[in-house]
Amino acid sequence: MAIRNSPQTTERHYLDALAEFVAETTYEDLPEDIREHTRYVVLDTVGAVLAGSAEAENVALTRALASNQGAATILARGFPNATTGDAALANGTSGTAMEQDEGHPPVGHPAIYTLPAILALAEETNTSGRRLVEALVLAYDAYVRLGRSIRFVDGLHTHGSIATIAAAIGAARLRGFDARQTREAINVAACLNAATPFFTAIEGATVRNVYAGLAGRTGVLVAELVASGFTGPRDGLGEVYGWLLGHGIDPASVTAGLGDDYEIATNYFKLHAACRYTHAPLDAFALALNGRQISADAIQSVAVTGNANAAMCSRQDPQNSLSAKFSVPFAIATNTVQGHTGPDAFRQPAIDDPSARALAARITVRENPAYTKRFPAEQVAVVAIHLSSGEVLTGEVSGPRGADRDPVSYAEVEAKFTMLAGGTFSKEGLAAAKQLLKSVDSLASVRELATGLRSLSA
Repeated sequence: MAIRNSPQTTERHYLDALAEFVAETTYEDLPEDIREHTRYVVLDTVGAVLAGSAEAENVALTRALASNQGAATILARGFPNATTGDAALANGTSGTAMEQDEGHPPVGHPAIYTLPAILALAEETNTSGRRLVEALVLAYDAYVRLGRSIRFVDGLHTHGSIATIAAAIGAARLRGFDARQTREAINVAACLNAATPFFTAIEGATVRNVYAGLAGRTGVLVAELVASGFTGPRDGLGEVYGWLLGHGIDPASVTAGLGDDYEIATNYFKLHAACRYTHAPLDAFALALNGRQISADAIQSVAVTGNANAAMCSRQDPQNSLSAKFSVPFAIATNTVQGHTGPDAFRQPAIDDPSARALAARITVRENPAYTKRFPAEQVAVVAIHLSSGEVLTGEVSGPRGADRDPVSYAEVEAKFTMLAGGTFSKEGLAAAKQLLKSVDSLASVRELATGLRSLSA
């Protein structure tokens, strides 16, 4: 096939500006509210990793990757050592398993793409907590800017199809790359991304959980490649996303307001252990109930209207935990039967519950194109609950809780960490682990974090 130049290959300035921003911005340049928010992103992300690490396949993967010769730590029971790349792989994979990792619409979950690589590399290189926070903020910001500028081809999952760039940018900043090297890392990473399909999540194929882990491992490799002298094309980003995995890039949106604010501040924290596309319908359902306790048998049917993303998650008969987390009908059904949307509400016993399965079959989801046009600024969901008595309860939300427009409190983030990490630490150890993570940027070395968490494990 002949190589075609995308229209973006003539637009050089946006990559130069972005690379300079990443290479030259320091921890001291970051406002204190951004630093504080980033500490909670670290806390929340580590909690998601620890919870996911207890899943059977991740326990087995940790066992396979653990190595006494490694310089990094896998965030799992016992906190075993591993090589830098393997630790990034294991932690990124575990971090997506529970669907509890934070995110940023419409570009996915930047922290789980970046933090595993940054943590592992910071530990290997004996880097300070300040530099870790610095790298996370800048990689997060650069990734969101690049991600929202691209018109992706339909069906791609951002966990793998651009996440490598996020990890590579974080690794580049942590290694102290200058602007030229940082731009090189972006272009090399663009050529090493995977064309990861979204349908794996709907189907429940857990290879989907590996996407973020693979991105972290590859991001570490990209930094090593660039440091070794490997090069990318002049505009790898434009080539790959101009016509291979996308339909073009808007350079202006990459640099607009660069340095004026930080995208990590407009993230969302998850309150439901399910795909973000189920959250607005779940919140609309709760609004319709208005505190009433309704049994599954009392519900004749539920009609959900949302955007195209919600409609994509319309499967009524999920077969395993992952597919259940990507099902609006099941999320509403299990919430009704189990009384919550925590991790246990999406495990196999809950999935096999006859009441939940019967109710899910009575819940339909359809797209309203007008709502799709309002995404990602709004994630509208309308729910109509038809009761057997003939009564109809309705609820409508413009978006789910957890985002900057309707944020959760830091106290809620801490409570969520307690729930997710409770199985890893003793009661006393849990409180100490939480405090250690909340003060990560005060550590002279990230190795202190790994050592501290290991000493507190149950």
